[in-house]
Parts: sequence; structure tokens; C-alpha cells
Amino acid sequence: MDNVQNLLQKLDCSQVPWLTTAWHEWCEHRAQNRLGHAYLIQAVKGLAVEVLVRQAAQLQLCQSPITSEQGLIACGQCSGCHLFAQNQHPDFYHVKCLEDKKEISIAQIRELIEKQNQTAHQGGYKVIWIQEVERLSISAFNALLKSLEEPGANTLFLLTSAQSASLPATIRSRCQKVMVPQPSLNDSVAWLQSLLPQHDEAMIKKALRLKWSAPVSAYDWIVQGRFKEEREWQEAINAMANGQKNLSKVVSEWMKWSQPEVVFDYFYAWVLAKIRKLGYGLQTIPAGDVLNAQRQMQAWLGFQQSVSLAKNDWQSNANKELVFENLLMEWIDLIQQEGSNSFGQIPSKSAFQSNLNRGIF
Repeated sequence: MDNVQNLLQKLDCSQVPWLTTAWHEWCEHRAQNRLGHAYLIQAVKGLAVEVLVRQAAQLQLCQSPITSEQGLIACGQCSGCHLFAQNQHPDFYHVKCLEDKKEISIAQIRELIEKQNQTAHQGGYKVIWIQEVERLSISAFNALLKSLEEPGANTLFLLTSAQSASLPATIRSRCQKVMVPQPSLNDSVAWLQSLLPQHDEAMIKKALRLKWSAPVSAYDWIVQGRFKEEREWQEAINAMANGQKNLSKVVSEWMKWSQPEVVFDYFYAWVLAKIRKLGYGLQTIPAGDVLNAQRQMQAWLGFQQSVSLAKNDWQSNANKELVFENLLMEWIDLIQQEGSNSFGQIPSKSAFQSNLNRGIF
């Protein structure tokens, strides 16, 4: 991730095509004195939303903003800009989940509120960035809500979220919304080619498929050489399908990877290609085989859902090895059935269920 952080520190919104609209709208709001006190910036992971947040924060803390082709920008010369560039600005507060924790704690929010209530060191704005706000604990949400309802003078909250639908309605209703759109495939490919000219288009497109069309995540996957890992994954599942490797050995190998959860991305891309192939095949197969092909597609669509649900379980408190094992057993079961005429007639049982099925909501 160091490669990504270094990249994001160097970029501005003019260099990230899908951020430019949001940035120009931000500049218009500020120029017309229409900035609110709290913004919820919604974007899936891997869209470089950090660039937008940091540029907006620096502009708000700059003592002498200037007008440029990309709109109003920080001058880069004043003491505020120098402090910000060195990550030492005393009126910029960045709150995120600590590395060894799953939630942003009430203690972190209380510390933030205490700082927020103090007078700004530079005599201007205080800017608060809460990254992945959906990760706040319930008590932290309640504490934050009070600050959003009664913000201090000259205080700007920037909340970023990849899962804004999961936020309490009370939080969402007190923020103005900024939506960062998913870039087109052409924009993503062109952007990555400008950063990674040594890699061909096929590799870039593969990275985008595996990383859910998120350009920054795809960049990280390529520069870290993850394509070698994906090849190992492919060899492992082929060996299992042929009976040359057992399930527990494969899982133990995956668990040694620095980011084992990438397995879900590989499975998702694999089953997506499978479903597309079946879909194209429907147009050319004899009429008598259509029903069987449709059943196969339905079975693999079910597995596609299992991959997504397994990834959600992995990110919760589930036993991670068991999540892998259950997903692999479901995949092996489908692979073994695939050659039979009865494949797909009886829905495959899955260990993974949505929260709706569990009755949580």
C-alpha cells in the first residue's frame, strides 16, 4: 500500500478524470459561500477519493487561495500550505480505523470532539476527515451525531464512505452529499497506461476486472506483482479439480499470503467469465439444450452470490479458514456436477446466506 499512498500524495484532481466534476462543484460552492459544515463523500474503494479530500481540505486551510484552470486551488506557498504538505497542520484532523482494530472507537471520536472545541491554531477553519465513516462503532456514531448537530464555528467535516447505505439515517441526513462516479473502462485504462506505460493493455484490463473496476486498486495489484499470485491461485484450483491437491493444503497456502482476501476477487472474476461464456453460448446451441444451459447459468449465478457473501463473512468475525473451505467445497461440488445432464436441476446448497435471509434486518 506504500506505493498507493505515495501515488495519491502526488496527484491532484486535474490528474484524475473522474474527480474533476466533483472538484469543480466544490469550487463553485466555496466561491459562492455555500459550503455546508458536513459533507458525505460517497465512492467505492479504489477511486482516489483521498485526492479530492486532501485538495478540498488544503484549499479550506490555505491563507491565499488562487484561481487556476482547474478552479480555485490552494496557493501552495503560505504557512498553512507548507504545514499541510508536511502532514503537520494543527487544524487538520484525520480519523481512521487503527490498523489492529475493526472499528473506529468512541475514544477516537471523543478525542476529536475535544480538539474540535478548541480554538483553531491558525485562526481559520478546522477540517475533520473521517475516513471510512461506516466503520464507526455504534457509540462512536452517537457521539459524532452530536457534533454534526451542533458543529463548532468554522468547522468542516469531510466523511468518506464506500458503503454509505449502511450508515445511520441520522448521519446521512445531516450531511450534504458528494458522489464520485465509477469511471468508464476507457478512462480507467488510459489513466493506468499513463502511470504504467511498461504494462500492456491486456494486463491493465485484467487488473481492473479483478479489482472491481477500481483504478487505484488495479494499480496496486500490478505494481505489487499480484499477477504471479493470481497464477498460483489458478494452478491451485486446477489441481483440486483434477484431484492432485486437497482442500486444506490449498487453504493453508492462501492463508500465508499477505492479503488472502484477494482470493474472492479471483473467484468472482472466474465465475463472471464462466457466466458470460454460458450466456453467449445460449445464442448458438440447439433448442433442446437451452434449458440445461440455463440451469447451469443459474447454478453459477448462485455461486457468484456465494463469493460476495463469503467476502462479507471474511470481513466480519467469521473463521477465515472456514470461509475459504466452505467456498471451495461449493465450487468443487459444482465443478464435479458440471458434466452431468442433471446439473443445476437441484439448487446447490450454500453455507453463505445474506443478512436478509438471516433475519438481521
